[in-house]
Amino acid sequence: MTTLPELGGYINESGHLNLPRFEKYLIKLSDFDREHFSEIFVDLKWFESKVGNKYLNEAAGIAAEESKKQKNLKAQENVICLNALEKTDNGNVETSKTALEDELEDDGLFEAEFRQYKRTYYMTKLGVEVVSNDFLADQAKCYVQAIQWILHYYYHGVQSWSWYYPFHYAPYLSDICNIGELKIHLDLGKPFMPFEQLLAVLPAASKDLLPKCYQHLMTSDESPIIEYYPTEFKTDLNGKQQEWEAVVLIPFIDEKLLLEAMAPCNKLLKAEEKQRNRHSECLMYSYDRDTEFRYLSPWPEKFLFIEKCHTRCEAVSMDAWHVDIADNKITQLDTEKLYFCGFPTLKHINHKFGLKKSGVQVFQQSSHGENMLLEIIAAEDSEEFDIEKVASMILGKSVFVNWPHLEEARAVAVSDGDTKFYLEERPGTQKLYRGNAVPPTKVTFVGEKENNVWIKEIQGISEHYQRRKGVIINETSIIVYAQLLTGSRYQHINLDAEDFFYAVLQSCNSAISSEKYALITTFFSIVG
Repeated sequence: MTTLPELGGYINESGHLNLPRFEKYLIKLSDFDREHFSEIFVDLKWFESKVGNKYLNEAAGIAAEESKKQKNLKAQENVICLNALEKTDNGNVETSKTALEDELEDDGLFEAEFRQYKRTYYMTKLGVEVVSNDFLADQAKCYVQAIQWILHYYYHGVQSWSWYYPFHYAPYLSDICNIGELKIHLDLGKPFMPFEQLLAVLPAASKDLLPKCYQHLMTSDESPIIEYYPTEFKTDLNGKQQEWEAVVLIPFIDEKLLLEAMAPCNKLLKAEEKQRNRHSECLMYSYDRDTEFRYLSPWPEKFLFIEKCHTRCEAVSMDAWHVDIADNKITQLDTEKLYFCGFPTLKHINHKFGLKKSGVQVFQQSSHGENMLLEIIAAEDSEEFDIEKVASMILGKSVFVNWPHLEEARAVAVSDGDTKFYLEERPGTQKLYRGNAVPPTKVTFVGEKENNVWIKEIQGISEHYQRRKGVIINETSIIVYAQLLTGSRYQHINLDAEDFFYAVLQSCNSAISSEKYALITTFFSIVG
């Protein structure tokens, strides 16, 4: 929230990582490294006071002493300026030890301990003997390459088939620095063939999924790549609790060695296996009225033959999907009209946001820190919509609920605690009343008992939104009762020419009406 306005733009520019901005962002994130270590540092200081050691870590102690010597002269000058001078009996001037000296000593010790803590992490996790500047620079480069590879993948497609992140662990954010001028180059290479891919990722226990000519490479002691298929290996929980969350410490397979080991076996493949071990084209099926044939069902007991099939099949080469980055243009869309069922969107609803301790539940546990909360802002003209107007507007119609994860539903009733409008339909009816169609509606006045239930429903909805979703819905005056859409069905009907429905293009709109949707979600809560 504080960093973005200072960056001068976004970190992600249509799939390209803006490194100077990314570096500023990482500098801000690196504060969390120190915050996390400060908690550990407090425990270390407490333990030192118990065991009587000035430094628990000898290397950190030496580094702290060196840092202290370098700052000693400057610190003494500051002390002299800030404190009164005291004369001893022999006329010499001496300064009393001040809080500033203690603070400088603590700062030096903290930074030294922090550096040594990170060194220990790299030495124990990554197995390096010396944590040099070159090593940290390589860590930073690989991490940035990983971020850029991912962005390319989603925006431009695969830009390197051979690149992989060569470590089991990520570096500390505070060590990812000096990346503003980093040059990132990715070699495209070529993808593995199916059997090469399987041999690269499967364990020896799954060897039967491969042709027999390859299986010995995973089990024989004479195999040149046997080291990549250990039967016993270590795992590291790395702060997690469940075994499936652990880091699996097996070696990364060497692509060159893998292909060299497989080469002599390739000529032993059967004809059917060679047919499977290739990159096939994509198949595109399209309707063609000039094509007609009888399609035989591969499973006649379940699926009937297609007597008049009008389908044309066309092979599309894999190269057709490759788009050069220089030619790739990001299409600008009207995001206000986008709707993907179940996916979150912060469009359509007027809201504000902020950090606040609210105990939002994450993985069935209330969070202890601050949460990013969304707060829906009621429209200024909310008083204009009474229960009768709302009922006439949405009953029997399609509405979108559960913002910000939009889901389509059919409104079947509305209530303001005093009056309830609902659809008077036969049981099982799931009809949408489109256009000017008037749904059968009935109105009843709510008694005291139902009013109490209505109040409890509002309380439950408000608590659910705030505790589970981090959304503050504020005062609610109307509840909408809706049926969630569980699926759609297309029905083919033979129509005569005079039965066709005609509509001009400008009258067809598949987008969500922002005004209508804002009205619904601002004034109503949804009971599923």
